[in-house]
Amino acid sequence: MMLLRQARGWFQGRRDRQALALGEGHADLVTLWKKGLIHAKGTGQSITEIRASLTSRVSVPLKIQVPHGTYFVSTGGHQNMVTRRSYELKLGPYEAREISLPASCINANLPIPGDNDRFRGVARVPETLRRFLQASEGEDAMTVQSGVWAITDGYSRSMIQSHLRVQRAPVSRGGRGLPREPGTAFDSGSAVSDHQIERAKQIMDTLDIRHRLNSMFLNRRRFIPWAHSQP
Repeated sequence: MMLLRQARGWFQGRRDRQALALGEGHADLVTLWKKGLIHAKGTGQSITEIRASLTSRVSVPLKIQVPHGTYFVSTGGHQNMVTRRSYELKLGPYEAREISLPASCINANLPIPGDNDRFRGVARVPETLRRFLQASEGEDAMTVQSGVWAITDGYSRSMIQSHLRVQRAPVSRGGRGLPREPGTAFDSGSAVSDHQIERAKQIMDTLDIRHRLNSMFLNRRRFIPWAHSQP
């Protein structure tokens, strides 16, 4: 038992020294996670948001930056989620915090995360997608989602609109629908408008990012979609 406590103390001391060496500025969330200075987890909320849980593993305060292009890694068969805006926060010694972060789904061929879906660990998307996310900060969620799927999965205009539909349950007459995947009952049409796709296209054109949003249909075998990097 004494050896175990000594080993734990040694590893804790090493983590604390690494945290002190970070300096006064904000440190990237992915860097902190890779160094083992924090735990980073998440829970699905919807296609537009993730509930992130961050826990410090060190005895000194941490200043954390969540830059554009940070994604939370799925632990199951659902999509990863990438943040739609940059974010900064502070954690005290061993402090745990939960925050809701605006996010978009990546890997459109997988199910959209729900309340019971979990994420563990963080990583960075490739530079092309990061640039789009930075340029599209402040745009509405479906505009950003259109651009993300156009980049990560090579989706065309019609594929995006057919993939994400609005569901209206019969008990909510006059209420607002929620985005759902195709094949759901009470489908009321696409959750993504032509205007939102056009706006995503304009942003990508400005950044000179290759896409297929000019096409209504797409033979995906002729297009190699982006494959996300593993942490």
